Amino acid sequence: MKGSKLLVIMSLLLLFITGCTSEKTSSDKLTQLSTLNGESEHWQLQGYKLKIEGDTLFAGDGELHYKLDEKITDYISFKMVAVIDDKESVLQEMKIVSSGRNFNKQDTGKAELKVPMNNEGEKITFINKDKLYAEIEWISREGKRVEETIKFSE
Repeated sequence: MKGSKLLVIMSLLLLFITGCTSEKTSSDKLTQLSTLNGESEHWQLQGYKLKIEGDTLFAGDGELHYKLDEKITDYISFKMVAVIDDKESVLQEMKIVSSGRNFNKQDTGKAELKVPMNNEGEKITFINKDKLYAEIEWISREGKRVEETIKFSE
C-alpha cells in the first residue's frame, strides 16, 4: 500500500516538473525586445518597440510627434527600416491621408512579419539599433514633399 502511494506521488511530481520545464521552453522563444526613441529636425519618435519571438517580428506601438505645433499636411508616410547584411528590409510602413492635422501625437500602428534572414539564410536574432532608421515623408504647408530620417544608436 505504501509503495503504491509513493509511486503515485512520484508520478505526480514528475508530471509537475515536466510541465514546468515545457512552459519554460515556450517562454525561451523571446529573443529580443527593444524600445527605440529618436528624433530628426521636425519629428520625434517615442516608445517604438521591436520584438523577435520565434519566427515572428513584431514592430510598432510607438508615437510619432511633429515638433512644431502647427497644421502641416494632408499626407504623412512613415517607414521603419533595418539594414541586414547591407540590404534594407522594411519592418513597418504606414501612410495617413487626412485634412490638415498637426500630427503632434500620431500612433505608428503595429506590424507582424516573418523574422528577416541574413546572407547565410539564417533568421536574425538581434537587430542593432545603429542599423535601424525611420523615414518620414510629408507635404509641407507650402506644398513641397519633405523627407527626414530618424537614426538610432546603441
